[in-house]
Amino acid sequence: MKIIPVLLIQVLLTYQAFSQGLSAFMNNRNAFFVFDDSVKKEIDYLKPQNFKIGGNSVAFIANDKSFKVYQKGRVIKVNDGFTTDYTVTGNYVIMMNGTSLHVFDNGVSKLLVRNPVEYVASDSIIGFADPLTTAYYVYTKGKVQPLSSDLIANPIRIAAIGKNLLAYTTMLDSLIVYYHGYLYPQPVQQVTEVKAGKNMVAFKNSYDGEFKVFYKGLNYVLETFEVTEYLVGDDLVAYTTQDRDFKIFYAGVVYSIGNFEPGNLQVKDNMVTFTDATGFFNVFYKGRTTQLVQYLPDKYEMSENSVLYLSRDGRIHLFSFGKDLELPIENYESLRLDYDVLRVETSPNQFSFHYRNKAY
Repeated sequence: MKIIPVLLIQVLLTYQAFSQGLSAFMNNRNAFFVFDDSVKKEIDYLKPQNFKIGGNSVAFIANDKSFKVYQKGRVIKVNDGFTTDYTVTGNYVIMMNGTSLHVFDNGVSKLLVRNPVEYVASDSIIGFADPLTTAYYVYTKGKVQPLSSDLIANPIRIAAIGKNLLAYTTMLDSLIVYYHGYLYPQPVQQVTEVKAGKNMVAFKNSYDGEFKVFYKGLNYVLETFEVTEYLVGDDLVAYTTQDRDFKIFYAGVVYSIGNFEPGNLQVKDNMVTFTDATGFFNVFYKGRTTQLVQYLPDKYEMSENSVLYLSRDGRIHLFSFGKDLELPIENYESLRLDYDVLRVETSPNQFSFHYRNKAY
């Protein structure tokens, strides 16, 4: 494993992963459909046993127990019923086939390890221990690389995983970040807490109390004194100082939101939501704070670039890609937010979809 030279950082940052607009539903005949960007397609004439929506795929156990994945406009049969459990991320479908861990990546199923002791997974990275070799590996961009060749002699502990990175500690009390194939030892010891996002790791330590972050290959000291609260998302960390200053570090810049302790602070993906000192419900999105309503909604949900929330009169609001819209729908059966696709069941087995501020 290599320590990365700074000059290569910008080259590695050209790799980006984007979720496409996917959702799924059954019609009144119980046929299985996907919503793909703007088009509804039937992919199975029978209702699946279950399904899950990922960033670039829809995975499902079909009626005949076979495991299938819809990706890039086509259905791929992965196996004839060997999958006992599975999960989806932004780029991967991760499967347990009996006692073996597999990943479905870009149209191909790959065996990672048999009888894994433990594993962690996120959008573009999977970490796992191999009991046979006693080594710890990461899978990313179609390749497997070792983090520790011998967990018995050189044990590591996974501290946090983000969409593109993995942070771990060693027996020497070192914090190391694996990011795009390279290792970044962090200038800190006695780490007490670690949280990770897409391209960011934030951490506290008991030695000097400084609040530090690793972001896209660089290190930043955000505060010289310990912070009281912090949450990490995609390319951002929201935190409160001991002086009650609420700040958000986003894309390399610190934004001072105000001198108050945020209420109901939540961070997910690109979104930060909170109530301010006056009780207004706010969203911070890509450097801009927007007041949405004068109260905390009873129901709201965040994902990627969107916040779904209901007003007090039950109307549907969707803040998505920086725009806040009220949907002209008064009656509905159910709501579901798949990444940035809002699925509205307008009546039993009848659906409308809202994606990138357009209705379908």
